[in-house]
Amino acid sequence: MNDLYNKLITTYVQKTHIMESDRDKIDPTDEKYFKSSDEMYLGLGSVQNQLLTNEIPCEKKKVKQFEEFSLVAQFMLNILALPNSNAECERVFSQINDTKTKNRNRLITETIKGNMLAKQAICRHDGNCVNFLPTDKMLKPFNSEIYKKWEAIDSNSD
Repeated sequence: MNDLYNKLITTYVQKTHIMESDRDKIDPTDEKYFKSSDEMYLGLGSVQNQLLTNEIPCEKKKVKQFEEFSLVAQFMLNILALPNSNAECERVFSQINDTKTKNRNRLITETIKGNMLAKQAICRHDGNCVNFLPTDKMLKPFNSEIYKKWEAIDSNSD
């Protein structure tokens, strides 16, 4: 655990301050000895592998047992709560915008949802729209009853 603490300290405290001071007397909250934000960011990569090993427990209650480093433990748990990116969410919005174009702006949410789910299902089975074969269960709902359902919805919206 001391090795991990040393690596964490070296990611954001200036190296000269660490060399000149006793490790136990270093105040990790003293901002005048912090590295620049670029140096801190690049230094975190060296600690990442150490943090992902089995040496550090993943369960919150086990992490909190290290009273000597309680602030570091709480800080790390807070960081783990943050999403690392919003790319997946942006991808979904992009797919919706591709589906709901200027010419197809009257599509209801259920239709867009169905299109996206169908696309995901086809891609999940390494297929495409040319070689996709729907099952009988998929085809069964597509009969004359489907039109009656939508006519009832249209008449209620008027």
